[in-house]
Amino acid sequence: MRIVRAAAACVAYMVGALTLLVGLLYAIGPGASRTIEHSRELEQSFKTASKYITSFKEKNGRMPTEQEFDAWAKAFPSKPYDSPNGMWLKVSSFPDEAIKQFGDPPKESFLLVYWRGEWEEYYASWANRTSLEFDESKYYALGSKYADGAVLVVLAVLALVGGRKMWPNPSF
Repeated sequence: MRIVRAAAACVAYMVGALTLLVGLLYAIGPGASRTIEHSRELEQSFKTASKYITSFKEKNGRMPTEQEFDAWAKAFPSKPYDSPNGMWLKVSSFPDEAIKQFGDPPKESFLLVYWRGEWEEYYASWANRTSLEFDESKYYALGSKYADGAVLVVLAVLALVGGRKMWPNPSF
């Protein structure tokens, strides 16, 4: 029984230590600022791509095909165009999520889609809006990096105290 208690206490200590580290990094780290900075870059990219599509349509009387858009996108040396998944153009069959967020698209609408690595971001031509989020509080479970960090620190302390209480020889 002593071995099981010692093993459980060691696990609690490890969980507590790791949670404490993550909580402190969460509270004093840079937070969502890099994500928001990337969102600003992506917003500019959406605007540039939208201008290209609009001017292409005015010049040619039609929307560019996916291949034409891809060829145009490859001309740009930096992200987000050259990322592994890149930005792509949809002129039909819009995702339900985009329709839910921006409403039903009229004819001759387009949607720019960018895979962010965890979720897709959209620019809807018919709404002239993006799905990008610039409010830092939206990136935290409790609305603030300090609140999230504080909860993690409290959980870490509880795990460390629990590990101490489980240790078979309390005088150790």
